[in-house]
Formats: sequence, structure tokens, C-alpha cells
Amino acid sequence: MVALPNIYMCRDNLDDFPVFELPAPYSVRWYKEGEERTWVNIVAAADVYNNTNLQTFREQFGEDVKNLKARQFFIINKIGKPVGTSTSWFGTEGADKGWGRIHWVMLHPEEQGKGLANAMLSLSLLKLKELGHKNAYLCTQPPRLPAIALYLKFGFKPQLRAAGDALLWENIFTALEKLKR
Repeated sequence: MVALPNIYMCRDNLDDFPVFELPAPYSVRWYKEGEERTWVNIVAAADVYNNTNLQTFREQFGEDVKNLKARQFFIINKIGKPVGTSTSWFGTEGADKGWGRIHWVMLHPEEQGKGLANAMLSLSLLKLKELGHKNAYLCTQPPRLPAIALYLKFGFKPQLRAAGDALLWENIFTALEKLKR
């Protein structure tokens, strides 16, 4: 797989973001110890840009079960199968330490287009606010246009962190405009 550049978006506050309810018959279940494979299965199905395995989970979240139980959730479908995941994690980079991080918002391809991502992002931001974070950031890649459009709708703004980011964002906005047509 070809490594994609990372792009960053931030939200300077956790006030006045859209709040969407999870549509029926879906429900939310918070992480339980030993659900690393559940996360891997969802991410591997949803993420065509990365190879995901248990090592990925450990690199991203460590083994802090207490924080995972408070910060990571799964979307459960009507037959009880986990089909989506998102984590309201800690900011770990540079000036972002202390910020909340929207981390690994993933939805199984068969469940996309049903309004679940709106509810997932709402829930993630509400959790960050509940945990005392005042602002949030996330990292994604340029080809993830539907996700980027979602983040923009929720008030996240592009960040220019690396040489070439301005051109990446220019291309992203051009591609998003084409999608609207």
C-alpha cells in the first residue's frame, strides 16, 4: 500500500456542534476488555488505505483498558453485530496535548450512507466535552472525502502543518465541490 499524507483538522471549542441521534435499530456499546479484535475487524473492513491488525490497535491505544472503556464505543446493528467504532482519545502531538482527539471513526461499508457517521461524530464530541476537553482535532487522509465533508459540517477547520498542505487542501476542496454537483 502507498502511504498517504496525513492532514489535520481542528475545532477550537466543543460548543454548538450538530447533534444527531443514532437511528433505530442501532445502539451504542462502550468498549469492554478484550474487544481489540472487534475494533480490528471493523477498521480492516472500512479502511482501504491501511493494513490494520492487533499491532495497529496497540500502537494507537496501548493497553489502557480503563480509558478505552470510557472513550471508545461500537455501533451495534439490529442483530447485535458491531459495525462501527470511534474513539474520543487524547491529543498527543505538539501543541495538541490536552486537546481531545477524534480517532479512528470507522463504519463497515455495508452500513455507510445510513446517517450513522453523523451520530458517531456527535457522540464522540459529546464524550470529549464530558471528559473535560475544550477543543478537538483529528487526522485523516485526502482521499477520505466523505469523512472530510462530515468533519467540515461539524465545524472542523483545515490545519496547515506541513509543506504542501495548502495544495492538498486546495485539491480536497475542488474534489468536494465536484462531489456536490
